This record gives sequence, C-alpha cells and structure tokens, in this order.
Amino acid sequence: MKIGLKILEDIGNLIAQDELKQAIEKLRLLLKGSPMATEIIVQSARYNDVMKQIRLGTISSEDSNLTKNKIRFALIQMVEMIEEEASKNEVFKEELKKIDKGLKNNLNQIRFTGNNNINIQGADNSTISINTSSKNNQ
Repeated sequence: MKIGLKILEDIGNLIAQDELKQAIEKLRLLLKGSPMATEIIVQSARYNDVMKQIRLGTISSEDSNLTKNKIRFALIQMVEMIEEEASKNEVFKEELKKIDKGLKNNLNQIRFTGNNNINIQGADNSTISINTSSKNNQ
C-alpha cells in the first residue's frame, strides 16, 4: 500500500537496482530508535557478512545469491510493514513525514577522490574537502 513517502519509494528503487547497502542505510536512518531498528541491524550484518564471504571467495555464487535474495525480501517486507502501519496510524505517518523531510535535509554525500582527498557534499550544496595525505618535511 503506497502512502506517498519519497524515502520509502527511494528505498524500494534501491532494492530493485540491487543497491542493498544504500537501501539498508536509508532504512537504518528511518528506523533509528524504533522497535524495527534491531531488524535492520540484523539485515545489515547479514549483508556485510555475505559481501565479505564473496570478497574472500568462501561462498558459492548460488549461496551468495540466495542470501542476498533473502535480504532483499526482508527489506521489502520491512518497507511494506512501515507503509501498512502508516496507512492505519495517522500519527505514525506524520512522524515518518518529519523523518523523511529531515533525512532529505541532512543527507551528505561522501566521495573519496583517490588522491588522498575526501569531499563531503552537504544537502545545502556546500562542500568540505579533507586532504588525508601526510607530508613529512624532512
């Protein structure tokens, strides 16, 4: 059931595009402090674990796909549960709208440029650049 929250639509799109890490992070921010926060932490741990196993080559492609599909399904169920609760509870829906607006206003993008610099793009389009190289003057 659609309730018109862009954040939930964005999360659904991320899941559909196989951007599970970003979907998990948005759900984590959305559910922070709620009873469902534990569920997203568990899914995040499962995702991180399967990605580590893939990097190490200790999991078959069939098993990794199965695990990632289970994570996708769990994330979709979480979004559906949020939508269902918001459709029944106007106070909850309004709280989600506030959180949605707050997340849109506070999300930063971090970019590692590869030349020992980190750029952080704020929601107000200001950029903070951090040079991480250590130069020794000898």
